[in-house]
Amino acid sequence: MPYTPLNWVAGVTPLSEFNLDHLETQYDQAVADIGKEIFVPVGAGGNTGAARVAVQGDFPAIQCNQAGERVYLAFQVPRDFTTLIAAEIIVIPTATKANANWDIDSDYGAEGEAYNNHSEADAASTYNVTNNQIFAVDISGILSAIVANDYVGIKFTQVDAGDNVDVVGIRLRYS
Repeated sequence: MPYTPLNWVAGVTPLSEFNLDHLETQYDQAVADIGKEIFVPVGAGGNTGAARVAVQGDFPAIQCNQAGERVYLAFQVPRDFTTLIAAEIIVIPTATKANANWDIDSDYGAEGEAYNNHSEADAASTYNVTNNQIFAVDISGILSAIVANDYVGIKFTQVDAGDNVDVVGIRLRYS
C-alpha cells in the first residue's frame, strides 16, 4: 500500500485522528517492507579439495582453503513466501582480498518437480572482503524464480587459491 511519509515534529504535529491513522499506515508499511527472515546454518563440505568443519571464534562453519573446495547449503522456501527481499550466504573470509573469486550455483524446485527444475549460476562476481569480517554474499540473482515451498540447494566453490573463507550459513529475507 503506497503511503506518503509524514514528518513528525515533537510539540508541533497535532495528534489528530488523521495524523494517528497516517502513523499507523506508516507502521504497517514499515513492517511489510522489513519482511521476514530465516537463517540456515551451513550444510556440508565436499571436495575437489577437502572442505572441512571449522570454528571461527564461536561460529561453526565449513572451511574452504584450496581452489576447488565446495560448500553445500540447502533450505526450503517458507510457505508464507511471496517476494524475495534478499538472499545471502554469510561468510567469514580468512584473508583480505580485493577480488575473492567464489562461484555460486543453485538448483531448486518444488515437491513433484525435478531437483534442478531451476538451475542458475554466478561465476562472474568477485568480492572485496576483509580478513575475519563477516560478509554477506548476495545470491538473489541465482534464485530468480523461487516460490513458496521450493527446495533449494546451493553450491559455493572457492575458485582461486588464497581466497580462503569459512562459510557460516544462508540468510533469506522475504515478504
